[in-house]
Order: sequence, then C-alpha cells, then structure tokens
Amino acid sequence: MYCIAKGKAHKKYEYGCKASIVLTQNTDIIVGAMSFEENIYDGKTLEAVLEQTKELTGQYPKTATVDRGYQGVRLVKT
Repeated sequence: MYCIAKGKAHKKYEYGCKASIVLTQNTDIIVGAMSFEENIYDGKTLEAVLEQTKELTGQYPKTATVDRGYQGVRLVKT
C-alpha cells in the first residue's frame, strides 16, 4: 500500500494499490487482473495486462477500452 497524491481539493490523498482488470466486452467476464506495487502511469500498465490476458486466454484482445488515466496511449506493441 502506498500514498497517492491526487491534487484535488476535496481529496488530496488516497491510499492503496493500483490494479487493472480485463473484462470481455459483451459478457463482462474477467479474463485478466493484476495489481501493481508502485504508482505508475496507467498507460505503462496496459501492455503488461494485455500480455497476461494472452497467457491466460491464448489471444490478445482485439480492442481495449480504457478510462482517462490512459490518456495519450494510442497504440500498444503486442
């Protein structure tokens, strides 16, 4: 667990771990999940999570829908 500075007036800090979860688009079945011990940029976690999903399912997802934390990431090398 670590402290994350949010920079928001109503919530300056949060405590916890960063986690990424991969769901199927239509059925919302969880096909991958990872937690990270550091507070790293979300875009740097995407490649690792997609690689884990390939190991578990045998294929990479065709598309990925992410939140604003991944802003600026357009292409991931797989």
